[in-house]
Amino acid sequence: MDASEVDVTAGLPSIEEMVYLDQPFDFTQLSLEQLEIEKLKLEIALRQEEIRKVRLDRRALEHMNAAAAAADKECDNVIHKIHVPKSHDSVQYVAGEALRDLDDPDVPVMLLDLDQLENQMKQWKDLLPRVIPYYAVKCNPDPMLVKTLYRLGSRFDCATVNEMRLVESILSAEMGAADAQDINKMMSSHVVYANPTKLPSHLVGARDLGVELLVADSASEIAKIAHYHPKAKLLLRLACVDNSAQCPMSAKFGASLGVTVTVLLEEAMNHGLNVVGVSFHVGSGCSDIHSLTKALVDAREVFDAAASRYGLKLSVLDIGGGFQGVDKEGSPVTFKSMSTVVNSLLDTLFPNPDEVQVIAEPGRYFACSPCALITKIYLKNVVVSAASRLPEVAGSAGISDEDTMDGGSSSTSSDELGERKLSSMTRLYLNDGVYGSFNCILYDHQEVWPEPLHEETEARGTQDAANPTHVLFGPTCDGFDTIMNGVTHLSEMDIGDHLLWRNMGAYTTAAATSFNGFDTPIYWYYRTTATTT
Repeated sequence: MDASEVDVTAGLPSIEEMVYLDQPFDFTQLSLEQLEIEKLKLEIALRQEEIRKVRLDRRALEHMNAAAAAADKECDNVIHKIHVPKSHDSVQYVAGEALRDLDDPDVPVMLLDLDQLENQMKQWKDLLPRVIPYYAVKCNPDPMLVKTLYRLGSRFDCATVNEMRLVESILSAEMGAADAQDINKMMSSHVVYANPTKLPSHLVGARDLGVELLVADSASEIAKIAHYHPKAKLLLRLACVDNSAQCPMSAKFGASLGVTVTVLLEEAMNHGLNVVGVSFHVGSGCSDIHSLTKALVDAREVFDAAASRYGLKLSVLDIGGGFQGVDKEGSPVTFKSMSTVVNSLLDTLFPNPDEVQVIAEPGRYFACSPCALITKIYLKNVVVSAASRLPEVAGSAGISDEDTMDGGSSSTSSDELGERKLSSMTRLYLNDGVYGSFNCILYDHQEVWPEPLHEETEARGTQDAANPTHVLFGPTCDGFDTIMNGVTHLSEMDIGDHLLWRNMGAYTTAAATSFNGFDTPIYWYYRTTATTT
């Protein structure tokens, strides 16, 4: 028989069916000619299916969905209901309850107040009713936080395919669906791939997961998207004036108004891509309303240029992030004041909500205030010295070198020591540091502040305050692992005591490492009810 006449499909499963078979197919049933042809068929099919291999293994997807559903159910079961006495500080009281529940662990503990997360969403919907929030998963990818925001109506801004997979697992568990098509439809409507520079494999992953809304800010990125994800819906990212932002971004991301109009629009059209709108980001933790104003005006110009030059009717405006997690004391720029400006400009520049969908990418706005960190003091060391220089620190309380001491050697003579007053400072060693949650001091420019746990200090009473100056160190063997120096309000603290750090949910555990083998914080979820006593 001629090889071309062999019916290789007779009695054989398809390639996809082979993947799903519980038992391997018995190839001994085939003739040599069938085996040779089947071998060629397999080689060709495997090459064609290489990019789509994750989707082919549905059993793995089903296992992942089942595991996600189980984890989802387990998370729901560990939400603690805490009754806070009326006269007590809620976070302080909950911290004590969490430590008792966890049997005072040596690892740091991150409290997550789900009621406060709901309050943030309610405020968003009240003050920015037209703007759909796409939570920036990078800010804090804790599964409970992400899941709760989904239940509250949030969608998601993802920076990588791994963040998309996290969202997919949560959507799958919430939907109770294992059908990839259903999940892909949800991913399409609930995710923006907002990273302007994407790895090719992540573009393929986004495509296979059903994520369609993508951001680009350069001609080369547009060409890459056209190659790997030609059916994407494109947002062109504008650069912003963000000098006053806590974390400026325009030095790295965004194209000028001129380049966007004259280069990027044309490049996208030449590649046959579907440009649907404009995005910008005024910098994380923005404190300049004028930056937001200019960005919205520039976005309007791109909408107009797209219509006049190419006949494109853009329909999506992504105003990015930059919303403060907590209003800064004394600052005229608050979330409410920014919302007022945004609403006014949207009414003026994009008056028809039926024509333009407005979305945003808030991260710290949602994640910051619901979280508080509990750290434990595991060592206390009082150092007496005439030296006057501390090691380089990540955070500082604003104390000059002349006001601080360290325990290093000094070349000062004994006669000079006799003429100078010896000073002392206390080293407090905590179970979290700049390689863990306090990386936020280095990378996010955050100002942190420790509070003694009241129930510990009040039970002990006032202690001797002869050594008022403290330095707070993290646990690693790196001398740079220094959180704060010149701290003068912790004189009552001792080994085994705890410090409470509020507003620690944004860009903390998300970038924490296990350097030296130290554990990152464990999360403790709770809701509160106030009592009358």
